Amino acid sequence: MATSTAAADATAAAATAPQPRPFRFAPAPADVAAVHAKLRAARLPPASTQPPWRDGVALDAVRALADRWLDGFDWHKHAEPLLFPADAGDADGPRPEHFLLEVDGLDLHFVLLAARETPADEADGVPLMIVHGWPGCFLEGLTLLPHLARLPGAAARDIIIPSLPGFGFSAAPTTPGFGVASIARSLHRLMLALGYNKYAIQGGDWGAIVCQAIATGFPDACRAVHLTMPVVGPPLGLAYPVSSAKLIAGGLLGFDWVYSRQEAAGIAKMQKLLKNSNGYRAIQETKPQNLAYALSDSPVGLMAWLLEFYHIATDRDSDGEDPATGLPRSIPADLFLSIVSVYYFTNSIASSMRLYYEYRDLKEAKVTANGRINQPVGVLTFPHEVLPFPESWVRIRMNVKTFNYAKKGGHFNAIESPVELAQDIAAFLSLDSVRAALAKQ
Repeated sequence: MATSTAAADATAAAATAPQPRPFRFAPAPADVAAVHAKLRAARLPPASTQPPWRDGVALDAVRALADRWLDGFDWHKHAEPLLFPADAGDADGPRPEHFLLEVDGLDLHFVLLAARETPADEADGVPLMIVHGWPGCFLEGLTLLPHLARLPGAAARDIIIPSLPGFGFSAAPTTPGFGVASIARSLHRLMLALGYNKYAIQGGDWGAIVCQAIATGFPDACRAVHLTMPVVGPPLGLAYPVSSAKLIAGGLLGFDWVYSRQEAAGIAKMQKLLKNSNGYRAIQETKPQNLAYALSDSPVGLMAWLLEFYHIATDRDSDGEDPATGLPRSIPADLFLSIVSVYYFTNSIASSMRLYYEYRDLKEAKVTANGRINQPVGVLTFPHEVLPFPESWVRIRMNVKTFNYAKKGGHFNAIESPVELAQDIAAFLSLDSVRAALAKQ
């Protein structure tokens, strides 16, 4: 009797649990008009005394993008086809659908591309969740989706692309202390609510950090992890004598003496970033609310703040640079303005930046960067990634099955190099060791 009562309770709970609700978004005409009015009235600063991009975003690039936003960019013509595409799946199969689902009291937005084929076995049917970072949004995963969906094996698994809480179409936390661990719990519960008791995950930037937290926090459900920017602490101390000695020797002799060419170049890149381009992190970690007053009100200010990252953190060498905007040619101006528009029209820049504050305030790096991930891990690092942590550090912290170096691309690799990223994800998920982890009951 107790067993049947418990089963009945579970059935009743499932029946009353929040259900996914179809979602669509378009800014109100009045909001678009207000943006246009602010763009017309924008007061730009004088040109810098430094060369363009030396001490911030180039004035001419901001002016060009502001002009495009006012007189050329149209949400329905340019943003809507990117954000709500009709052709990311197969022509005759399911298309990506947008939903909201209440999880932990927050409406979480996600995109679902349902499987188009019956899985051949247990491993083929395990879903994949793709997690974005800052200052990106779910559009990164959507850009990757058509390339990933057409690769062998992908058609048999559901692909889920959530918006992080407080980003874009997902509701923002309303209480303090909602950091990476809380986001990881919410995304895990989202997957459970969708009926997935096991899944694989993929992410870069904050998406990678969240994926690492999911992997360590929910190892029974999270079966495999693919990352483009794994974030790990240097393995130091008595437990890591060899890596400790290498790090000390590198500091004294030069990292190129003790690390591989790729690792030494990555360490140099991180040092340069921390020295010359880390001001944004300092303010977002300490006083994000102060900055939010300006960015929430000014479309030009918001666009300029985000443009910095799409300029310095991208591969402008491989595909060239748009001289007018400073963007790589792999990221057209209208795509960039679509991302900016998502942040602006949802008024979510404040809550997105607050993640930096919470992560620091909660001291979560001690856990996420130093924890051990035992699930199979695949890594694809890009030549213009901003934080390319050394492969040897990552291998100590994670059960790495593949660690590959992309030919081109940067921090926004799902947009810049979607084909190579999709192929690497698919190859990783097809490994025998990964398939065994996915198939395990």
